[in-house]
Amino acid sequence: MRHPNYVAVIAEGIALPLVHTAWVTAAVFTLLNIPLLAVRIRAEEAALDTALAK
Repeated sequence: MRHPNYVAVIAEGIALPLVHTAWVTAAVFTLLNIPLLAVRIRAEEAALDTALAK
């Protein structure tokens, strides 16, 4: 797994609001966070590819 930290980020984004029974917050955060993580992971993959190509 190339990005294990993001699994923790997703789990935290779901679990933390649920501790306070904030179902809507958990759902909205997760849905809004998915595109952000997709962009971030693509940028990190590109940076890794560039760094490893040297």
